[in-house]
Amino acid sequence: MSISNKLFNSGTSITTPGLSTQIELYNTAVDLAMKDQYDKARLIETALSNTNKKDLTPAEKNIHLLLENGYIFPIDNESKSIMTREQFTDANMARIKSGDIDPNKTIDFFGLLNNDDLMTTEQVRTGPPGTQSISQSVPALDERQLEKNLDRIYKRFKTDINKLMSNTPSRTFRNNSQGLGAVPASNIRFDVANSSDLTLAPKAGSAQNKFLGDFYAQINSNKASGSGNYGFIGTTVGSIEDSDDFVDILAADAIDVSSTKSKAAKYIYDRITNEQSLGADKLAMRLTFYDSYGPEIRDKEGELQNEPYAAYELSNFSQELIKTLTDVDNSVYPEGVDASDVTDVLRSGFTYIFPRSSTIAANPLSYEITQSNTTLEKRIASTNNNMLTIDPSAYAAPYFAGNAGHGSFSFQKVGNRINVNGYLNHYESDATKFPKGYRQEPVSTILGGEQENKMGYDEYYDFVLGILSQQKIKNDAAYTAKSKESIKQ
Repeated sequence: MSISNKLFNSGTSITTPGLSTQIELYNTAVDLAMKDQYDKARLIETALSNTNKKDLTPAEKNIHLLLENGYIFPIDNESKSIMTREQFTDANMARIKSGDIDPNKTIDFFGLLNNDDLMTTEQVRTGPPGTQSISQSVPALDERQLEKNLDRIYKRFKTDINKLMSNTPSRTFRNNSQGLGAVPASNIRFDVANSSDLTLAPKAGSAQNKFLGDFYAQINSNKASGSGNYGFIGTTVGSIEDSDDFVDILAADAIDVSSTKSKAAKYIYDRITNEQSLGADKLAMRLTFYDSYGPEIRDKEGELQNEPYAAYELSNFSQELIKTLTDVDNSVYPEGVDASDVTDVLRSGFTYIFPRSSTIAANPLSYEITQSNTTLEKRIASTNNNMLTIDPSAYAAPYFAGNAGHGSFSFQKVGNRINVNGYLNHYESDATKFPKGYRQEPVSTILGGEQENKMGYDEYYDFVLGILSQQKIKNDAAYTAKSKESIKQ
């Protein structure tokens, strides 16, 4: 192959794209992710700004109060990007210095929060050289209180943007970039390593049996260690009403398991482990393992400042299981817990949280192991059938029959390789030959194994996203040109 082809080959077979083309397509994927991140941030800004105050949660009302008192959103409209946590602090500090934020004004927050202004005092010693200095109290900016105020805005933005971007095609870049912007920041992660629907007595030797066994072993290991900071909470990522409250739970010094819902969750687990009396082969649920769960808080040098968590989530309980666990005549509930509390938690699901570093060595999905995998492998592992498919509707073409997409690809892990299969739809104006408006080009390749494609897994995934984006551009251009030609005739 010539040097020119090695550099600039468009890779129509999508197996040997030129190096320059690879870089261009990767940059395209990055740009798409950054644009989507900015668009999602503006969406959150609009929602928070325009929602009627009576419909806001206490956390949202507090953000409104901060905005009314001169604080800003962490959005840089000039560069169309999200500010890092450090940039966000600097921007609001500048507004304090300019007078847009009055540090002497007290903000009356909703809820049990510290209602205070941004001023404090500090002791300084004054006096001419050679004489005894005098200690004096002088006013000073309370930087700790400022950080608390800024956290109320920034943590909400990070959580909501990560939720809204969960289906963004270019998630590879978002994951590689470790959250919003660079450190110092709190990177909120809810990384699903595995999820499976199973009965409480899965077949011996099955993957479900191993998965459930690892869950039980994890709980027993934590009990034996006596290290603490683990337990059940009566909610899940999907059922929490206020994302700020959820982040606060995970950022606390210890997991609070004293609430009624948390007690109900522990009760449900204790009953579930009693398989024989429950007739476990007829009772089902969904078990999900998160190899990383919640915030990673890092300092300016990028050093981890907290103990990140991992978690198992239990949800989608069968009606038979719900009926068994809420049978009042045969149930002895913990103090302060009744059947309605248990029913509520069964319907919403609950979570067992523990320090990420204490994940048992027997768990093949531990954070330490999964982080050695590529993002593409992790995405595949999080699917129910071990196959990741790019939804063709994400690249739909209204001028194709049935609103068909410009293409689609699937990635399936088989042993030590990933099979890639898909197609590209090319616009064709000849309705006689191509009644659907396109011809379809099948595409396939293998990543890893003996027939290793030399491009990295994540780079190849980004490359495919770039191919789909380019295909849309080509088809749109061809369709537009043909439409103009028809008008002239």
